[in-house]
Order: sequence, then structure tokens, then C-alpha cells
Amino acid sequence: MKTNKQEREAIANRFYKKMEAKMVDKNEAFKKSSTYKKLTKLKAEKRKILDQAAKIGDEIQKGINSFNEENPSEYWNLTDHYNYRHENNDFYLQLESSWSVQTDLCNAILIAQVGAETVSDLMKVLEEEVRL
Repeated sequence: MKTNKQEREAIANRFYKKMEAKMVDKNEAFKKSSTYKKLTKLKAEKRKILDQAAKIGDEIQKGINSFNEENPSEYWNLTDHYNYRHENNDFYLQLESSWSVQTDLCNAILIAQVGAETVSDLMKVLEEEVRL
């Protein structure tokens, strides 16, 4: 049997409609299978675990926020850092970027100069300002 393009498209459309009709029955049968039940159970378990993980993540964030509120600083804060290159996730105290802190440090130096006699005195006053 030889067909042209239009005939092939018509046959393909008709066959696809038959496939659609059969898929309704196949889906109903699949929902009765043990595989469907097993997968549905696993999906429900996964949802529970993800909900629990989200709650734990919220608690971690609350702890980080609480620490940062108890130890306020314009220069550093506690963060939950994830390193993509080494797949390392850890908590650490992170400095703000130098360009965002530069002006505040310069102002702190100006104020610290009033009471400082030496450079070491100035550094001590700055450490107290920054809370190192």
C-alpha cells in the first residue's frame, strides 16, 4: 500500500484518536494496579518528609535570626552557607562585603580617633565598635 502525505496524516490522526480512547481504559486499569498503589504511598511519604524538612528549615532560620538579633552588627552576621563547588553546608559568621562596610568603618575611625592615643588604642576601639 502506497500513501501520500495527506493520507498518512489522516491515518495517523485516526489512529491517535483510537489511542486516546484506549488510554482512558488503560489509566483506569493502572489505578487498580499494585504499582500505582505503591507509587502513591511513596509519594505521600515523600510529601510528609518534605513538610517535616520545611518545618526544620524554618526552625533553623528562626535560630539564625535570633542569633543575629542578639548579636547585632553592621559588619557581620550568622549565615547558613552552602558551597556549591564542594557541596558543603555549614553555619559560619560572615563579614559584609568591604564596599558596603567601608563608609561605616571610616566613620568609626573618625570617632575612635578622638579617644585614641596610638594605633593600638585605635584598633581596640574599632574592635569594640565592630564587636570582634
